Amino acid sequence: MTSRISTALVKDERGVVYLEFLLSFMPLFLLFLAIGQYSLIATGRLVVDHAAYLGARSAIVILEDEPSLYGNSARGTLGTRTSASGVRAAQSLSALGLAPPVGGGSVSSRFDAISAAVELGLLSLAKSSRGDSLLSAFRLAVDDSPKLALRLTHVATSITLHAKERDETPVTESFDRKASVSVRVVYLMQCRVPLVRNLMCRSLSKGGLLAALSPEKTLDTPESAALTQLLGQDARFYRLESWSTLTNQGADYEPREQP
Repeated sequence: MTSRISTALVKDERGVVYLEFLLSFMPLFLLFLAIGQYSLIATGRLVVDHAAYLGARSAIVILEDEPSLYGNSARGTLGTRTSASGVRAAQSLSALGLAPPVGGGSVSSRFDAISAAVELGLLSLAKSSRGDSLLSAFRLAVDDSPKLALRLTHVATSITLHAKERDETPVTESFDRKASVSVRVVYLMQCRVPLVRNLMCRSLSKGGLLAALSPEKTLDTPESAALTQLLGQDARFYRLESWSTLTNQGADYEPREQP
């Protein structure tokens, strides 16, 4: 009797298709999600490339622009990057009718103006902070709040200017009038596709992501605190880097007439 039951069970093929579906569904589903996340990363790489080019195009004009627009700093000087770059970017969005009017004074340094051009180019990568779902992976923060998108972009981006491409030493003071200007952009792109984001991307506490932005940045820096506050402790990121080099125009701009 027992032998007959065992033989019957062995020959019974009911539920085989259901079992095969269960075994194959999860790998195929993960593959689908991985393709989605990889497509976002590939798109992000193109955006970062374009943002670096925007920075270089801005730099070769701004470096020799009228000193009165940058606190009367000498032509060719950089200054430092501050939160004023975010204000400048917000004002540009407002001028285009994409954000409410933004107050604030003039840009405090040429570096801020160059950084604003780069940050505007990266806005399309700022993801919404609403939940972890497949939909949220494709929803932009600028759709929810331009201010949120600008804040995310500012703290997740490192912008440095160099005398030549792939030179590890950034220029912090000034450029010669006819020198080449290389702009390096490092951006921590947030990964939001469920499940695979933990496999393809890294958290701030692992992998030296903040050091990738700048050697002096650690988990205790304002950038890390801001990213953690905006996106949560479990946020995952993918590091994107791009360079762009153009020759400084070295043109003398005529002073603007005061109204």
